[in-house]
Amino acid sequence: MNCRNVIVIAAAFLLTGGGNGRAQDEEDRELRQMEARLQEQRAGAARTRLILYSDELRKLQAHYTAAGEAAAAVAVQKELDAVALAMKRLAAIAQGQAGPPEAAELKEVGKVSDAALAAKRIDAIIAKFSQAKGDDPAGRHALAGQLRARLLKIEKASKNPAYSEFEGSSYWAYNSSYAVWTLNDLAPGDYELVLRYSASAVSGGKAVVKAAGQKFEVTVPQGEKGGRKELTLSPALKVKEPGVDVRVESGGLADKADFLWNLQAVALVPADKRP
Repeated sequence: MNCRNVIVIAAAFLLTGGGNGRAQDEEDRELRQMEARLQEQRAGAARTRLILYSDELRKLQAHYTAAGEAAAAVAVQKELDAVALAMKRLAAIAQGQAGPPEAAELKEVGKVSDAALAAKRIDAIIAKFSQAKGDDPAGRHALAGQLRARLLKIEKASKNPAYSEFEGSSYWAYNSSYAVWTLNDLAPGDYELVLRYSASAVSGGKAVVKAAGQKFEVTVPQGEKGGRKELTLSPALKVKEPGVDVRVESGGLADKADFLWNLQAVALVPADKRP
């Protein structure tokens, strides 16, 4: 074989074998880029969800602060701090700047790609903040705090829009009048329901209270006069999970009564405490 033939064979080998190698490298590079973009998109989506969660936490913290629940407000702040740290990490991943492995992640060096490491970090963050809303009641209620009294004022209730122009006793002159409060952060437990109202000589009838799948009927004495009255319902309300709606509605007026009552508030008091 002469020198020219050797050169031709070598050139053919390089063109075929070398070309396939470059094509494979290009394909691998594109796959790595696609995986990196996927993780950046996942990080951005997870961060958006945490922003919404952070907004909910701030509302909850404001509620606890206004109610003087200092310990609960501090607990919410700790969760806010953890959320802020997670959002910072997710923002870095979304921008392709996840950074090098941390000490706890060093064992993964050489075993997983940067994209895989980013995926692990995203998965860990999602798992951490999904736990509070998962199937574990203890985790789900972690921010709800301990049992505490709640006062639901009539000014904060949703009412029948057909009578929205009426207030006080005038609103409760109709059999279809109602008041509804939604409680998203009520800790599970047993509560006494206490109805606070004022009356007059022309008030009285029946009221119906519905909450947590339970129904209570109570008689509002007719012809009462004076200041604030209270009616305590029995048995205690059993709350198994948050997301409770408390609904008070008219069960009918007493004979010759012009209205049921002038409902002012509903108090939820832990069963082992008194108002």
